[in-house]
Amino acid sequence: MRAWNEGLDFHELVLEDPAITGRVPRAKIEHAFDLERQLRNIDKIFARVFPQQVGKRAAAKRAGAKRGVKKRA
Repeated sequence: MRAWNEGLDFHELVLEDPAITGRVPRAKIEHAFDLERQLRNIDKIFARVFPQQVGKRAAAKRAGAKRGVKKRA
């Protein structure tokens, strides 16, 4: 709650907390905060939950690619 209330970085607070770091190795903490790992299946999840929208979006991307439309950054 301190991170939330004070606008601090939760990850940094965890790494600085001796009660946590005394029990959990840094590698495990870093693993828990790895966003790439946590979001690796996001496209599959969205496709499963919103199949029509994902299908329409994919079709629009294919149509845009055929017309030479550039992706937005």
